[in-house]
Amino acid sequence: MVLQNVLFVDTDVLIGILHENIDSVDLSSIFSQYDQIATTSANVYELYFGFYQLEYSKQKVAQEKLKHERQALNNLVQNLKVYNMTSQTAIKSAEIYHQLVSQGKKIENFDCIIASIILKSSYRDLLTGNINHFKRIKGLNLLTLP
Repeated sequence: MVLQNVLFVDTDVLIGILHENIDSVDLSSIFSQYDQIATTSANVYELYFGFYQLEYSKQKVAQEKLKHERQALNNLVQNLKVYNMTSQTAIKSAEIYHQLVSQGKKIENFDCIIASIILKSSYRDLLTGNINHFKRIKGLNLLTLP
């Protein structure tokens, strides 16, 4: 089966889903337009980075809360198609970064990695609350929640 429409979901939206800060009707109306909901291995890293930052912080967090957070995070990631970084996406990411920096446009490395994985996948749609992070990268179709 060839997928016609794949929607990539950025870390900020995934966090909103985890914390139930996003209107489920808005989310459903967007998701229903796609054959597959996906993310990148870089987004998965960012999600788990935040989780482990919480788990290992000096401020103690209740074990029950950590258990709940880990289970919710694992369930979310298991329900997404995760596109991985390859040597080709690494090269594209470095190119995107230096193209933008040479034009005086600051960008985070992880945003370049996320964009390169999406662009190399042949799909273009990215649902993000951080439009400003990605709008300078050519080839992406950026969507945001209402």
